Amino acid sequence: MRRLLSVIFAIILSAANGQDEGNHDPNEPLVSHASFYNMTPYMADMQPLGIRVGETLLPSDRTDTLDRHNSLRGNASPQSSDMEYMSWDNELAYMAQVWAEGCRFVHGNPPNVSPYTQIGQNIWAFTGNRDNPRSPADATQDWYDEVYDYSYDSNTCASGKVCGHYTQVVWASTNKVGCGRAFCPYISYLRNAWYVVCNYAPAGNYQGQHPYRLGPPCSQCNSGIGECYNGLCRPCSEHNERCECAQKCQNCGRLNTQECSCTCADGWWGADCSRPCVNTHEWCGANPGWPDERACVWAPYIPLECPLMCGLCKGGDRSVTCEPGGDAGGEDAACNLKYTAFTYIDGKLYTFQGSQLWRFRANGRLLSDRNGEKARKYFKKLPKSPSGAFAYANGNVGFVKGSKIYIYSGKTLLSGYPKTLQSLNLPKNFKAAYHRTDQGNAGKTYFMKGDKVWRYDESKERLDNGYPKLLADVFPGLRSDPSGAFIDGEGTLHIVFSKKYFTIADDNRSVSSKSKLLSSKYRIPDC
Repeated sequence: MRRLLSVIFAIILSAANGQDEGNHDPNEPLVSHASFYNMTPYMADMQPLGIRVGETLLPSDRTDTLDRHNSLRGNASPQSSDMEYMSWDNELAYMAQVWAEGCRFVHGNPPNVSPYTQIGQNIWAFTGNRDNPRSPADATQDWYDEVYDYSYDSNTCASGKVCGHYTQVVWASTNKVGCGRAFCPYISYLRNAWYVVCNYAPAGNYQGQHPYRLGPPCSQCNSGIGECYNGLCRPCSEHNERCECAQKCQNCGRLNTQECSCTCADGWWGADCSRPCVNTHEWCGANPGWPDERACVWAPYIPLECPLMCGLCKGGDRSVTCEPGGDAGGEDAACNLKYTAFTYIDGKLYTFQGSQLWRFRANGRLLSDRNGEKARKYFKKLPKSPSGAFAYANGNVGFVKGSKIYIYSGKTLLSGYPKTLQSLNLPKNFKAAYHRTDQGNAGKTYFMKGDKVWRYDESKERLDNGYPKLLADVFPGLRSDPSGAFIDGEGTLHIVFSKKYFTIADDNRSVSSKSKLLSSKYRIPDC
C-alpha cells in the first residue's frame, strides 16, 4: 500500500524547474511545473471570485490563452484520439492570480477555493516592461515547445531536458485552465519580470503514462461520446459551432448515431471498442495491490488498468467474427448521414449528400428509398454535395457549390448558369443558404460561412448595404460554422449545425435555447 500511495501523491515527470541559477540566459524565460494531489478545499469566505486582487489579465488575454491551449491541443502530433476541449475556470484563475502576486518563483497555491482535488501548475517568468505585459498565451507556447525534446514512443524527454510543461498542456483529460499574471520588480534572480501562473484540472501527468492516446480525433473520448470540435472531444450540446460525430466502432461494436457512442461486444471496451476487456496491471485483484473493485475509486488510472475488475466491460470471446456486411463501424451508411444542403420544395424537405438526395414529408416521413435517390434525377448536371440549397417563390431552386451558383427551373439548369459567385460580388465556399420571399418583390437570399452572413437582394442584383454581418449579430445566440439552413412549409427558419438544428423562433430572429437532432423528426427507417 505504501508503494501505491507514493504513486498517487508523487509530483511526477520530474518537478525540476528547468533553470540553472548560475548560467541563465536573461533572454530566456524561467519555467517550472508541478502537480498537487488531494488538495483540501478551502470553505472559508475568501475575497469574492468576481473581484481580482490587482488582476492584470484582460478578457482578450483570457480568450487568447484559452484559444492557444485548444489550438495546440487540437493539433497535437502524433494525432490524439481522446484530447478534450479545455475551458476557462475562474476559481483556478483566482488561485493563480493570488500566487503570482507573491512574486516567488516556486510552486504553490493559496487555500483551495476550487472543487478540484488534483491541480497541475505551470509557472513562467520573463523580463520586460511594466507597461508592456507578456501574455499567458506566450507562456503557453513556450511550454508547448518542449515537444521538440519529447518522444511519444518512449514517453521520455531528451537527456538533460524538461518536458513536463508540454505534457501538462496536452494532457488529454485535463479540461480546465485558469491563469494569473503579475509584474514583479524582483523574482528569483530576475529584475522587472512578468510572472505567469497557470493552474490545470484535473492535473494529469501520471508517472509512466502517455499524455494522450493515439488515433483518429475524438474516436476514444473519455466520455464515450465521439462528438468532435476542431479535433477535440466536446459535446455538441455545449456550443453552437460546427460539431460532428467522429465515432467509429471497432470489433463488432454498434454505433448509436443519436448519442454518437458505441455499444461494445463482450470482450471489448473503450469509446471505440478497440481495447480488450482484460486487466492489464499485476496489481489488479492482488493483495497487496488493488484487491477488488473497491480499489477502483482510489485513483482514476486504476479502472483503466483493471477494466474487467472495475466492471467497465464484460469478458467474452474476442475472436468472434462480425456479421457479414457489419463492419467495425456498426450501423450502415444510411444511418450516419451528414447532409450538406437542405431546402423545402413543394412542402417537402430535400436533403443532399454526395450524389444522392432524400425527400421527407413535412411530418418527417421519408418518401425516398432509405439509401436515397440520384440527385440528378431531379436536377440535371447538379454537382455532388452542394453546400447550400434554397427555393424561390416562383418554384425555381438554387444551389451553391465552391465558387459557383446553379439555378434550376424544374429539372433544367437555367440558361447562363452556373455563374460564378464572384460575378454577384459574393465570396466562394458558402456552407449554408436560404431564401426569404417576404422581403420585397424578388425576396432576398442569405448565404452563410464561418461567423458571417451575406444578404443578396435579388431585385437589385446586389449585396445589401452593411453586409456581411456577424452571424451572432443577425441571430443572437448563434456563433459560427453552420452546415445548412432551411425554411419549412410554415415559413419557420431552421439553421443546422452538423446533425442538429436550431429554430429561429420569430421575426426578431431569436434562437430557440435548445437544438434538436435532425433524425428526431426527419428519420431514416430502422436507424
